[in-house]
Amino acid sequence: MSSNPTVYVVTGATRGIGFALVEQLSTRPDTVVYAGTRSLPLPNASQLAQLAAKHPEVVIPIKINSADEADNVAAAEVIKAKYGYVSVVIANAGSHSGTLPISELQPHHMLSDFETNVLGPLALFNKMSSLLLAANEASPGSAKFMVVSSLVGSIAELLPYPYTAYATSKAAVNFVVAKINQDPGIVSTDMARKAAGEAGLTIEAFGAITPLASATGLLSVVDKATKESHGGKFWNYTGEELRY
Repeated sequence: MSSNPTVYVVTGATRGIGFALVEQLSTRPDTVVYAGTRSLPLPNASQLAQLAAKHPEVVIPIKINSADEADNVAAAEVIKAKYGYVSVVIANAGSHSGTLPISELQPHHMLSDFETNVLGPLALFNKMSSLLLAANEASPGSAKFMVVSSLVGSIAELLPYPYTAYATSKAAVNFVVAKINQDPGIVSTDMARKAAGEAGLTIEAFGAITPLASATGLLSVVDKATKESHGGKFWNYTGEELRY
């Protein structure tokens, strides 16, 4: 590995889309991936721990718990001390608090989703921005900050599903993120299955894709993205631009 590898930060990396992203990135040459997790040490049997053991110089688990400022500061300091820059940040960590009809939804029901889905990416960007700027100074136009969003957060589409808290948080983060928004499609993850079940639905009915397929599409868009072509826009994992 060179002294100046491509350095990724991926949050929510223990399972689902996040793990699939880290797993694919671990096979790329001259690449380092800081894999964000809510707690350390990881259980030895966890898939992320096993992947890190297999690629100890490439996959580096790091504690980033949503909007926890101390975690974000500490993570940024660790990466700064080692490399001095971050090439790509993918804010993937997400929360889905449950399903309630809008008539029963109370403000406190939204707090969990807003903390993870809105304040989390905002805090991450705030603490990683100087490292992204450092990467951009060395290679203009190379640094990228992306948020994994969801089509349910599109006001233009206004999909008829009872995920008001989650959808509102995704609409909010779409507005907050000034760089690039990334929609992964409906993915067969634990969270997606639980959310569909609570609504009396199945994810298969939506044509759900696997985390691997989602990660492959996401990375294809990440690789092609530039500020001019993709910045501040809402993209599907297939490369299709979506409406806000």
